[in-house]
Amino acid sequence: EIVVTKDTQVYRDATALNPEQPAQGGPVKQKVEPGSLDEVGENSIVMAWGERRGERLVASVLMYSKPMMIKFQQ
Repeated sequence: EIVVTKDTQVYRDATALNPEQPAQGGPVKQKVEPGSLDEVGENSIVMAWGERRGERLVASVLMYSKPMMIKFQQ
């Protein structure tokens, strides 16, 4: 369980990956931007750093990625 407080810094992963382009090989530089908890939803990927208190993590930093949409072509 992750606890978010008024002091938690929230970031959104803004790394621009284009699934239409083949991978170039090599490192990808991650980009983050200020985010909003309102954007975190089902299937979002969440990472948090903070202080563990029992079974909870009181987050000082929370970063999320929106779910990826996969487009199938026939």
